[in-house]
Amino acid sequence: MVTNPIFGDEYGALIDTLIAARTDAGLSQRQLARRLNRSQSHVCMIEKRQRRVEIVEFCRIAAALRVEPEALFVRVLEKIRKAEHPAPPLRRVA
Repeated sequence: MVTNPIFGDEYGALIDTLIAARTDAGLSQRQLARRLNRSQSHVCMIEKRQRRVEIVEFCRIAAALRVEPEALFVRVLEKIRKAEHPAPPLRRVA
């Protein structure tokens, strides 16, 4: 059975990055939606993984956040790579 990629960890890294970028920019969902000429529910659905983000929309979101899409994408990749290769557990020192 194939799992819907929108529920996968990699997609979660994308959404987590978009949410962090929005909050770092000091924007509410409503403010971002205005910049995108969309409804607040549109942004909410993206953040709840109820609506898939395609590459063109990703670039528009980055522009609305006033972040270079390349820089935002690097942040996504870093999250994915970190999840794939987590740091080894810390040792307890007595």
